[in-house]
Amino acid sequence: MKPPFARIAAVVLLSLPPAAPLAAQEPAQSPAVQMLQGRMQDFFQQLAEQRTADAFQRLLQENPQLQKRAQAMIQRSDQLQRQYGRLVSFRRLQVRQLGPNLVVLQYLAEHQRLPVVWYAAFYRPPQSNAREEESWMVVQLRLETDLHRAAFGR
Repeated sequence: MKPPFARIAAVVLLSLPPAAPLAAQEPAQSPAVQMLQGRMQDFFQQLAEQRTADAFQRLLQENPQLQKRAQAMIQRSDQLQRQYGRLVSFRRLQVRQLGPNLVVLQYLAEHQRLPVVWYAAFYRPPQSNAREEESWMVVQLRLETDLHRAAFGR
């Protein structure tokens, strides 16, 4: 015969409802991250409208170093549109905030034939006196067509 405590515990455990699966919840995004996501949405929207030069000009306007390489990026993006078809949708895959002044955003851009993964790193100099939206600049922008590398980092 089971001790009374074991019987009571068994009854209590059996009467509990099954545990609900934990919902995957995204952490609340800071206003800065939300603003940067808005900039990336504008970028992809312009790419989808085939306004490639405008998209890069607007995204890279705070970084003269990247603006110098913008023409090569525009040509690469136009080449992708010819090979993979027009951009039909995009979605954010990941946000990584590496301290208060560096944010890396990863997006999946779905073209008619194949997807591409984009990475944009935004940096804000510490104690910048500029307005919030002007203080963040793209310091790295790249795309990955090797989906295995994009998914697994290899």
